[in-house]
Amino acid sequence: MAIEKLDSFVKQILIYFKNKDYGEAHSLATKMVAKFPKEMISHFLLARATFWLERYPEAISEAIKAFNLAKGGDLLPCAILLGSSYFQSGEYEKGYALLSKFEKEKNEEVKKLLFIFSLARKNEKEAVSHVADLFQINRQAAKKLVLKFLSS
Repeated sequence: MAIEKLDSFVKQILIYFKNKDYGEAHSLATKMVAKFPKEMISHFLLARATFWLERYPEAISEAIKAFNLAKGGDLLPCAILLGSSYFQSGEYEKGYALLSKFEKEKNEEVKKLLFIFSLARKNEKEAVSHVADLFQINRQAAKKLVLKFLSS
C-alpha cells in the first residue's frame, strides 16, 4: 500500500531513522518530496537522510530548500542541519556565516557548531568567545566539548 498522507511519510521516515536505515529513509523521503514539494518537512527529512548517507552536496541542496521554506521555530533546526552539512563539505565560511545569524538564540547546538567552525577557520579568539557563551548556556556540555577537543 502506498503512503499518501504527509504525516504517514513523516512517521515511517522517523522509524527508518530510529533503526538507522538511512537508505530506506532516503528512498521514502525522495517520494515524499515528489508528492509534497512545497512542504519544508519533506526537504528537511531528505536532507537529513542524505546527510547520514554522507552525500553532503545533496544534503546541502535539500537543506537550503528546507531552510527557504521554513518559518518560525523551524528555521533553527534547518540552519543546524545546513550548517552541519556545510561543515562536512569543508565550507566553513558558509556554515559560520549562516549559524552566526542565530547566535542570539542562545542555543547549545548553535554555540557548539560556532565553536567548531571557529576552530576550523583558525580563529581562536572567536572559538573562546563561543565556548564562553556555551558555558553560560550549559556548563556540562561546554566542559565535555572542551575536553573532547583537548584530548584529540
